Amino acid sequence: MKKILLFLAIISILLFVTVGCKSDPELAPVETPVEEVPPVEPIPEPDPIPEPMPEPEPLPQEPEISEEELLSSATKAAENAKTMKEKIESLSLQGYNENSYNSGLSALESYNALVAENASATEKLEKATLAEKEFTEVLNSAFSKLASEKKSEVNQIRKKALEIKSDKADKVGYEAAQLLYTTADEYIEVKNYESGYNYFVKALEAFDDVYNNVSAKRQAALEAIERAKNKADNVDEFAAEADKIAPLSTEDDSQGEE
Repeated sequence: MKKILLFLAIISILLFVTVGCKSDPELAPVETPVEEVPPVEPIPEPDPIPEPMPEPEPLPQEPEISEEELLSSATKAAENAKTMKEKIESLSLQGYNENSYNSGLSALESYNALVAENASATEKLEKATLAEKEFTEVLNSAFSKLASEKKSEVNQIRKKALEIKSDKADKVGYEAAQLLYTTADEYIEVKNYESGYNYFVKALEAFDDVYNNVSAKRQAALEAIERAKNKADNVDEFAAEADKIAPLSTEDDSQGEE
């Protein structure tokens, strides 16, 4: 009986172990999720700190002009404007720029009225300067036109002088005239039209003298050549006529010698 009980106990223990082993299945390995790490953005470099701008140097203050200096400038400008007005009228140049001429007259009249009213020097200077400016425009317009016309005259006489070789026949005179012509052009380039006009006038006279002198010399030379030619022709005619009157006979000369 004890053996049976022992046997049963052993069987029970084996069954318990066997059942226990089957009831605990192997657990599948659990994968641990990997967290994605976001990319690290580069940290921007800080903007450079601008250097402080140097403080601008204060502009030099213009010296104050006294009332006496302003009045002196106004008087000089008005006198200059009056002189130009007289030149314009004496040369009848008003028509070259009537608008500026009338504006100059108006400004000069206003200046005279301010003088009578004993107005401020600043007001007088403004009107006197305006009159000076407008009359200058008239003169520039006039002499610019006149200089252009005079240059055309010079070009014509210079061309005639070159046709008779004046640059070689009267080299000194021609070069002097050409220098005046070049100087006139230089004044025109810097808008000094009156001086340019005056030098074109001088150049015209110089080229005209060169042309006339060379022409006279050429004419005298041609007349001398013609006289010499006529003289030679006369000699031939005289010899022919003399031969008719007293022919030279070779036969007579030879007989006389015998």
